[in-house]
Amino acid sequence: TVLTSPLAKRAAQATYWSSWIDRDDTSGTGDWEDRESLEKGLGAVMPCQNPLAIDCRTVRTHIPASSTGQVFKEGADCSVEGGLVCVNNEQRPGSRCLDYE
Repeated sequence: TVLTSPLAKRAAQATYWSSWIDRDDTSGTGDWEDRESLEKGLGAVMPCQNPLAIDCRTVRTHIPASSTGQVFKEGADCSVEGGLVCVNNEQRPGSRCLDYE
């Protein structure tokens, strides 16, 4: 008899990275790539209902969000739960959010 733990079963499920999603741009109050907005269907289809991980980068230069020096909303700083939110008026004076995906 072979016993398989729930964790092993989950790890055995097909896992993959989806295409990058860029729902918003920085022309308004910032760049809102948060999970709530994505799930509301505002221009993006969630490729997975229960993601295990996410990655966030700038659209044009592909710099990891964590390396840009920009400030992100607490809980929405490239997390599975919150996604990524960058608010223009929370950046250094004269700076705006970059466009993230």
